[in-house]
Amino acid sequence: MVDLSLTMGKVIKIANPLGVFARDTASSVLNLFPSVKSYFADTRFKPMPRYVKGVLADPSTKASGTANGKLTNKLIPFTTANTNISPVGVQFIQPKVRTDELGTVLLDEAVGKWWTLLVCGNDPVDALPAETLAKLKDLGARLVAVVPETQYEWAKRDMHEETLVLADTAGRLKKWFDDRPTPMLLIRPDRFVAGACLNQDGPETIDAVLAAMNFQSSARSEQDPAPALAN
Repeated sequence: MVDLSLTMGKVIKIANPLGVFARDTASSVLNLFPSVKSYFADTRFKPMPRYVKGVLADPSTKASGTANGKLTNKLIPFTTANTNISPVGVQFIQPKVRTDELGTVLLDEAVGKWWTLLVCGNDPVDALPAETLAKLKDLGARLVAVVPETQYEWAKRDMHEETLVLADTAGRLKKWFDDRPTPMLLIRPDRFVAGACLNQDGPETIDAVLAAMNFQSSARSEQDPAPALAN
């Protein structure tokens, strides 16, 4: 962003008459093509920021603390996906969703400002074991299910009471998930995707993200009833 700002400053401050003429002519031409103009005005040519290290888990290898920019898993859902660009390490989209209580709002307004476990088409409570759900509860993560508008009423009726059900009003979320082999996402409070996986890989992926942040959960299995000792 600093390099971009300096470059724009140089363009604005051109003193050479020929340079000024070329700049102004280019601006006039861009006004004739609004879509092209917005591409430059909104700096859509700038690559989206991506984290490759930190509180992340690689969607292909489940490695903790790092994430490759490409999906390399050889399972069929990955090899047949519309994109091999990893969703981990980049900010999630901000579509409009609907609930009976809030009406139609932006996704962030519906899920809040903390961790979010977002699952497409399924109830997170059904998709994850009790031990993993307990860890998410310790984390304070919101459990969210996204469904098409036409499925909202029955999903809200039948899914777990702790699951926030969101109607995908414009289909943007459906399109996003249709293009990627990762129906389960763990989204950080800064709205960057920390983990993305198939539902069956949820426990391993969530554990990898928690390990990357040295998270100490009080959750324990029934086979290990002894309380955990804090460091």
